[in-house]
Amino acid sequence: MSYWTKLALATSSALTLLVVALTTGGPATALRAIGANAAVAAAAAPIDAQAGGDHTTAPGKGAIQITIGPTWTIQSLWKLTGEITVTCGPFLQVAKGFDLATVTIKQHSDMVSGATAGHATGSVFLRCDGAAHTYAVAAWVGGTFVPGTATAAAFAFASGIDPATFRFEFQTGQAGPQQVAIA
Repeated sequence: MSYWTKLALATSSALTLLVVALTTGGPATALRAIGANAAVAAAAAPIDAQAGGDHTTAPGKGAIQITIGPTWTIQSLWKLTGEITVTCGPFLQVAKGFDLATVTIKQHSDMVSGATAGHATGSVFLRCDGAAHTYAVAAWVGGTFVPGTATAAAFAFASGIDPATFRFEFQTGQAGPQQVAIA
């Protein structure tokens, strides 16, 4: 389990204890309530048949949905621009800046040999509220792109607290490789 995951879990547990203590009449009552709820949750939690990973065993939110725009435009020798549409979450945001999508575009100079003429990569931070958002992506180029076709792929990850269950969840998704137009 990563440092940030442990920190998020410890923080949410401490806040839960504080709220229960304030609403139930003191720390002793709070600890009894937390202990009872933890015992019920542990008894009711599904068990992963492959047990041994650090992933949640309860049903999650599913994969992040990503759509790569069909056309990417040459802006300069160093930059392509295009769009992606991403749906993730919803999450209560734990820390800003950890939800990210990355797009990679490759153009081959010769389809027979498969030699790569241009390679570009761009990333955007995501808003994970359960709705689809379209993002403009600036992809920084290595090599040379010319008008024609290329191959694009995208990967995204996001994490946060599920507002329905108050559990920490991690989501990933990918799209492609698919053909795109370079203009």
